[in-house]
Amino acid sequence: MRCPRFRLSPPTLPVNDGHSSDDTCALVRGYLDSNRGQLQLLERVRTLRNSPARPQDAEPPFQVVQRLRAELPVNAPIDQILQRLIELGLDRFGDDVLNTGGSRREPVVRFVIRDLDAKLNDLQQSCAAAAWKAWCLATPDATGICAGDKPPAELQVQNFNVQSEDKVLRPDGGVNYWRFNVSRGQRSGERPELLGNVPLRLTGNLYAVYRREPTL
Repeated sequence: MRCPRFRLSPPTLPVNDGHSSDDTCALVRGYLDSNRGQLQLLERVRTLRNSPARPQDAEPPFQVVQRLRAELPVNAPIDQILQRLIELGLDRFGDDVLNTGGSRREPVVRFVIRDLDAKLNDLQQSCAAAAWKAWCLATPDATGICAGDKPPAELQVQNFNVQSEDKVLRPDGGVNYWRFNVSRGQRSGERPELLGNVPLRLTGNLYAVYRREPTL
């Protein structure tokens, strides 16, 4: 499974209240549109400036920050795009834009898997079919209900979880497995992100229940 798009983790755009902030956002949106990108505006908050206020400063000790997220095709010229966005006013990177700690060493580009739900559903159906076939072969008295290649509708998947065979860098720090879980049609939160455009070889297990009516 490859990541067809990458996402710029939420940076911030320092703005002033009024028409100028909308102009800046319009410039960013127009530039992303020209690179087949998409812009999502998130919260607009006030944050304290990184440097302490001085008596001679004419500006207030806070600034209005527009948090945003951008998605671009995976083959986009990311270095060139980042440079231009910084020129347009991009200021901070990372999820925690309210406290930079004087550092900008945040993972800027994060990769996500598009259509993850559909891909996981296909994988789940394939695993369910393989599990049903294995059960039929191991159950001698199941000949009558194992005529078809597909599992019956009565086979209920209770839990399906997958993880990558190899550990990957995680946006929240460290190296760990990429994991995802689906339980009775409910997936586990947001789709996990990656720091690199790497293929994922997934392995996992499926728990399903099949109830047969007793025969007399």
